[in-house]
Parts: sequence; C-alpha cells; structure tokens
Amino acid sequence: MPMDNKFGKISRISACAALKDGRTILEDLSFTAPYKIMMPFEKENGGIQIMPLCASAGIMAGDSQEFSYHVNGRRLSRPNH
Repeated sequence: MPMDNKFGKISRISACAALKDGRTILEDLSFTAPYKIMMPFEKENGGIQIMPLCASAGIMAGDSQEFSYHVNGRRLSRPNH
C-alpha cells in the first residue's frame, strides 16, 4: 500500500540550458530541498556539465520527486565513465 508524503511537497529540479554566443548557458534553474545544483562545469567544447546534489539521508517511502531537463540548440550528452 503506497504511503502519503507526510511533508506535503514534491522535491523538484528544473534546468533549462541554451546556446548563446557559441557557449552553453543555464537560462533557468530551480530546485527545492533536499536538492541543490552545483555551479556548472565549463567544458572545452563550449558545453557545460551540471551536477545535482541531494542533501538528505535518502529517499523514503512516500517521498515524491520531479526532474525536468531541457536543452535548446545544443546536444545533450552523458559523461563517459
């Protein structure tokens, strides 16, 4: 049986990146606790890499999260491991 979110809010991350003068910039960024976003790491190719952080002990039963990432005019890539 699903549990209700006792905190009554959804934890969110929303980021929108765009190309400006040959470089990728964050046009819009918002987040709610326990999430944070570090300052973007600039890449040699003009792109950026963002790193979301979670300042909590973990995801608990009943917690809700929403993640939204939008990229305009640039290719989205994942880091190589």
